[in-house]
Amino acid sequence: MLEVGFAAAVLGGLLDRPIKIAFYNWVSGLLIGLMPLLAHLLVYAASKPVPDFNANWAPDLVFISVSNSGTAALSVFLKMLGGDTTAQSFPPLTRIVWVLLLLCFAFSSMLYGIDVTGSDNGTSWKIAVGLMVLSGICSLRFELATA
Repeated sequence: MLEVGFAAAVLGGLLDRPIKIAFYNWVSGLLIGLMPLLAHLLVYAASKPVPDFNANWAPDLVFISVSNSGTAALSVFLKMLGGDTTAQSFPPLTRIVWVLLLLCFAFSSMLYGIDVTGSDNGTSWKIAVGLMVLSGICSLRFELATA
């Protein structure tokens, strides 16, 4: 519920410009990540896929985590390179969220490789959903904390 209220505040123009930019950076990472999933859904709905076509949606879900955590980490690294922020200025909780975000990025990237090579054991979609949720939460919190 907090995120819905926050989104309404951003769209309603109630927040400062840096916070709006951070929120829009987060949304852009989410939208980029949704593209493969939407393409998969389109092909599934509009074509005659092979019988086991719907067997593995995990790479699409993992890609959301990869793009979301990757764009959040990249935007903050660019802020550091530009001198707008430093890692030393992060409070301890923000540093923990940063580490979690980078771990989400790394684990999602590894799971993506496992999934696309067909080496998963059939339960990777559960891990993909968990990483997607954790990545979404961590990337939004980190973007806002560094705004």
